[in-house]
Order: sequence, then C-alpha cells, then structure tokens
Amino acid sequence: MSAVGETPLRAERAGRVDALIAALDHEGKRRSLAVIARIVRLGAEAVPALARSVRGHPQVRIRAWSATALGALAAAGVRGTTVALRAALSDPAMSVRLHAVRAIADAGVRRLGAALIPLLRDPSGGVRGNVPATLVRLGVRRAGPALRRACRDDRWYVRLEAVRAIAALHIPAASALRGLRDDPRPGVRAAARAGLTPPDRVDPAAGAGATPPAVRRRDAGSRAGRAGRSRN
Repeated sequence: MSAVGETPLRAERAGRVDALIAALDHEGKRRSLAVIARIVRLGAEAVPALARSVRGHPQVRIRAWSATALGALAAAGVRGTTVALRAALSDPAMSVRLHAVRAIADAGVRRLGAALIPLLRDPSGGVRGNVPATLVRLGVRRAGPALRRACRDDRWYVRLEAVRAIAALHIPAASALRGLRDDPRPGVRAAARAGLTPPDRVDPAAGAGATPPAVRRRDAGSRAGRAGRSRN
C-alpha cells in the first residue's frame, strides 16, 4: 500500500484507540476490563495514545484505567510501556498511583522495581499497603531499609505487608520485627514472631498449623492410658 493510503489507515486506527480510551470513563470495573481487553488486541499501536492519556487526561478514572491498560500490554509482551507507567506512579491522584502499582505487579515489570520503593511513604495507606507485595513479586531486595521503616507505619495492614515482604525477600530485620511482638493487631504480632523464629525451631515434618511434637506425644500417652483402662 502506498504512503498516501497508509495515512488514513493510521488515522482510523488512532481514532479507534482514542474511542476505546474514552470508553474507560465508566464506573463499572467489568466494563472497563472488557475495554482494556479490546485495547490489548490492538497491541503496540495503542501505546502512544495510552501514554498521553495516563500523563495528561483530565479525567482521573481514565488516567487510572489507562495505567491498567499499559500494564496489560506489558504483560502481553508489548514494549514501550515503562516510561508511562513510571509517570503514573507520581500522579497526583491516589487511584492512578494505585492502578499503576497493581499494573506493574501484574505485568512483572522488573525495571520499575526501584521506582516503587519511595511509594512506601506515599500519603495513601492503600498505595503503601500494595507496594510490599509488588516488591516481592519483582524481587526487589534493595527495598530492605524502606520495608524496615514500613514496620512502623501507622496503618496495621501496611505493617503486616511489610513483615510478609521482609520474610519473603529474606531481608535481615530482627530489630524491626522485635518491635512488633507487642503490636495491637494479632496478625501483625503473629507474623513478626514467625519471622523471628529460628528455622531450627520449626518442625520440618509439620506444616503450618500442625500439632507440635510435645502435644502429639502427650495426646498419644493419653490415648494409651484410656486404652489400658478400657481393657481392665
């Protein structure tokens, strides 16, 4: 096809992408995800319009779902999404930053792992609470100091996720974990104490929640005693 014929075709495709992006301004999550599935089928040609949308669209909802769409394209192997996703991490709207964090996690964009670390101090507890699991997904062990600080977060769910990430990434943090042994939240206390338990104190034959050996021996003795009495 000649260059003269290509220009209208490109314009038609660009108009189709813009129309799909406009359709992201919808309250229903299911519909937005359906639109994103159609965007993903367009592949790389959707990236420039999404990048413009995530950076400067006046509608927060469209910027947020544009970040999700960029993550879906990245997960599908489409290149060129990283710069726009990084920009979304500093959007003034909490929902856009949150969508970007989740998109990066779902797509496994390792190149943006370090860019997530500052978000452990994000003003939104919802954003902070989603960052630790994303750091684990991307294998960002350099986040150790920030995760140890997050153990003192004023939101219990951020503290819990920080403890879980520290354990999953094998980050030394004994001092931070000891400070959580008396946390007001039982889940945080349990996670911190589990992180402080030396591996040689765990029964390798017993899974999580299994009966400890001493209790098993005591129960076995009780059953033997009852059996002896029943025979007499």
